[in-house]
Amino acid sequence: MQEKKITPIHYQDLIRVFERAGFTIKREKGDHIVMTKPGVKRPVVIKSSPRLVPVTHIRTNMTTAGLNRESYFHLLNEVMGYPCKGTRHVLPPSVALTLCGSVFPML
Repeated sequence: MQEKKITPIHYQDLIRVFERAGFTIKREKGDHIVMTKPGVKRPVVIKSSPRLVPVTHIRTNMTTAGLNRESYFHLLNEVMGYPCKGTRHVLPPSVALTLCGSVFPML
């Protein structure tokens, strides 16, 4: 089975993805937006220039946030307004939240 490919997305959509994962904007300086979440040691940093965030930055921020590919695409689908497939997933503890009306258990 072929996995979905992570592609560059607009920085505002990426901010909404991390907000859905429980992060909040802590500060902005220049073109850097710093987001934090209690329990996550390092902040997620998103650059607003260029407007499309490169895949390498997305993957680095996913690792920092503790998001796996499946969780990232699920959150992205919600942000972009695509319907959920209705499957249940077990998310990492740093991500445990409610998606598509289903409560996801913590590990």
